Amino acid sequence: MLGVARRAFRAQPTRAALCRGFLTFVYQFQQGIVLTFGKLGFIGSGVKQPGIRIRVPLFQTIYKVDLRTRITQLESQDIMTSDNVSTRVSAVMYFKVVDTKASVLNVTDVDFGMKQLAQTELRDVLCQKDFNTILESRSQLSAAITAKVEEKARDWGVKVEHIQLKNIDLVDPAMVRAMAKQAEATRERTAAVIRADGEL
Repeated sequence: MLGVARRAFRAQPTRAALCRGFLTFVYQFQQGIVLTFGKLGFIGSGVKQPGIRIRVPLFQTIYKVDLRTRITQLESQDIMTSDNVSTRVSAVMYFKVVDTKASVLNVTDVDFGMKQLAQTELRDVLCQKDFNTILESRSQLSAAITAKVEEKARDWGVKVEHIQLKNIDLVDPAMVRAMAKQAEATRERTAAVIRADGEL
């Protein structure tokens, strides 16, 4: 009698482990994609909606994809503008996966790939502009970078919501001082014009 009880006690964890192996949860903000024997064409494979899903261990693999908007801080990029001004630019990108199958099958790492793509396109767009244009047309340039990144990321099943330029800084300290002097001279000329108009 005691031996039977011990065997039953040992069987319970085994059944629980099998259930955990066969059952998986796909959360509300996710979609899953199941591959059977490494392919989509077999029975039981395909895109899975949120809920409790069954998979057969060893034969099936499930990849879960987060569908929420992802916020990625792009690393500061040192660029040379068209008027030869060394500039350091940072930006933030908002994107989300809209095609689960493409995001799993067409790219090894969506987050890393999107970050590298956005940084490359940011440099490519801004290097063609002069420094004043970058400062004055930040919104338009952000929209242009967003459009270029989204076009190339479409095959990855990704929707780029927005890429926003953040900090735009001069790299060369001498250039910073020169720009400050230029701004001060402009303010002085403006003040002189205002005083002259007041005397008239």
